[in-house]
Amino acid sequence: LWGDTTTQDLVAVIFDECHHVTENNSYRTLIDQVSHRFPECRFIGCTATPFRADTSSMHASLPVCTFERSIPDMIKERWLCPVVWSPLKLPFSLEKITSQITPNGRDFATKQIEVLYSPQSAYIAEQVKARIEQRPTVVFAASVAHAEQLCEACIDVGLSASMIDWTLPRV
Repeated sequence: LWGDTTTQDLVAVIFDECHHVTENNSYRTLIDQVSHRFPECRFIGCTATPFRADTSSMHASLPVCTFERSIPDMIKERWLCPVVWSPLKLPFSLEKITSQITPNGRDFATKQIEVLYSPQSAYIAEQVKARIEQRPTVVFAASVAHAEQLCEACIDVGLSASMIDWTLPRV
């Protein structure tokens, strides 16, 4: 890691998506090691999602916030468009779905959710079409397989639809 660096070489470490920096992960280990070797080094974190669903927090490792802009402020200043939330009620319950621990915290068991949601793809597509008019819209799916089914169902009801997942090339 250190190579030929001297104490004058490293002045800052910048973390993108710094909400992943928590007290008990490799980011914290990196901060500790860099701080020990380069006491004057500063750590800068950037994120649009500072809060996590689990109990971990980036604030223990990156305690000072120097700039913050809320979503309502960004909408008011026209950096973002207003968010229109239109939830769909589906004819089933999540009560019997188990949860699992993932690298990102606790979440529903993906395969169980996929099995529950997949048969609803055509219904979801019809409901989306009735609600969106001509507005660009993001629809979240239960899994990649469900996203593929949902995309096809949207196309089947006459919507222009594309699926985006981790395989999309970076530009």
